[in-house]
Amino acid sequence: MSETLEENTPPPNTSGVTEITITDLKNVLVLIDLCTQRGAFRGPELSSVAGLYDKIQSFVGVAEDKNTNPAAS
Repeated sequence: MSETLEENTPPPNTSGVTEITITDLKNVLVLIDLCTQRGAFRGPELSSVAGLYDKIQSFVGVAEDKNTNPAAS
């Protein structure tokens, strides 16, 4: 996984509704990875962090598959 945050985020939404994009979720994965490498989490927290990481990674994978192959959904 890349160690840099993706810069191709869309312009800010001015409609008042907050949106989270796939790029945002990929950036969360990068942050979790960096925090883990730097020892930001304690031992008992690691299984929860890993579970969250796996859920986000799975969600991003499914979303990207749907965007790549819309006929499959």
